[in-house]
Amino acid sequence: MQMLKPSLDKRERWIRNPLDDDYSMNNERVTRKIAQRADEWREMTTFVATDQCLMQFMRRALGDVSNNEPCGKCSSCITTEFTFDDPDDLIKAKAVEFMKKADIDLVCRKQTPKGGFTIYQFGWNIPKHMQVMTVMRTCLNSLG
Repeated sequence: MQMLKPSLDKRERWIRNPLDDDYSMNNERVTRKIAQRADEWREMTTFVATDQCLMQFMRRALGDVSNNEPCGKCSSCITTEFTFDDPDDLIKAKAVEFMKKADIDLVCRKQTPKGGFTIYQFGWNIPKHMQVMTVMRTCLNSLG
């Protein structure tokens, strides 16, 4: 049998439930839940700080002992750091030249968030006569 709550929320106003005068808080259950949440918090803190394979850690935490091999895919297993080689100046200059000559299609929206333009008195579909066609834009200003 389900116990009724001692109070109900009625539009931001709490009222006492008249059907359950014998309500008493289950302190044992509350203490058990608090301890469970504290254990979960400690487990997650350990997970974030561990150097071992994250999949091994999760398997152990979930009670799966069938496979104890490192995954080789998580951030703990991959020992090499990701680095990006800085391209030389000639490649940079060629990229800037290319972008200066590149034409980019800008496809304008045909819808807006609902109620976005209430001043114009239309919903989320922009009327055809107010829609902008696709525009060709040349990238000049943002690059050298």
